[in-house]
Amino acid sequence: MRILVVCRLNQARSIIAAAFLRKHLPTAEIYSAGVQAVTGSIIPEVIYQIAQEWGLHIQEESCLNARDVEDICGWDLIICSD
Repeated sequence: MRILVVCRLNQARSIIAAAFLRKHLPTAEIYSAGVQAVTGSIIPEVIYQIAQEWGLHIQEESCLNARDVEDICGWDLIICSD
């Protein structure tokens, strides 16, 4: 299963939601993106701290704009978290 979680800036909501889904759906392919994200911008350190407190692992190293996601129609599920 392929899941894309989308929010506005891809700096908090979609990243935390994707990390939660990865923890609970380990066989799924899960990514996050933002409709107004600046691809490559840095994820705030507080998001890593929150994820660690909740026992989540953030695999993204930088933000991703939804326009940069290849094959937008190829996802089984797109979750909007705004």
